Amino acid sequence: MVIPEMKQIGFIAESVRIPTTTGSLIVLVINLQDEIENPVKRDLINGIYRRYAETSSHLIYTEEQNVSSDIIGMPSAAAIIEGTETHTRTAKIRVNLNKVSSCAVKEGGSSYLDVPITQAVIYGWYDNELGSYTNMLGDLTVTISENLV
Repeated sequence: MVIPEMKQIGFIAESVRIPTTTGSLIVLVINLQDEIENPVKRDLINGIYRRYAETSSHLIYTEEQNVSSDIIGMPSAAAIIEGTETHTRTAKIRVNLNKVSSCAVKEGGSSYLDVPITQAVIYGWYDNELGSYTNMLGDLTVTISENLV
């Protein structure tokens, strides 16, 4: 919902259960086909989260590092994004077109294609039991009951 374009790109995210009663850490990894001359940088990604956090009650953006005890019981945030931990790397990946079944390499043409890819890693915290989940479930219940005819 934060980045609608991601529906077509896809991503991998992992949630790490840490040894506390409720806190968890999100590690979001995104691989983007990019431009080597002007790649996606952490400032762009953090800017997207920062702008969304200004208008949403479900996301908090911070430049401070957190620990699990900082987020336990936080009532309104689905996630707290740590901008200091956002990292990006851009490199070229060499694709052998002869191994891609849908590609036909013209005779005499190069069978390799260099594709610039940027990998972005974003970290966020959430309270999966006490604060955010319970409060957001309550908000959803109120919204549903208000919209029932």
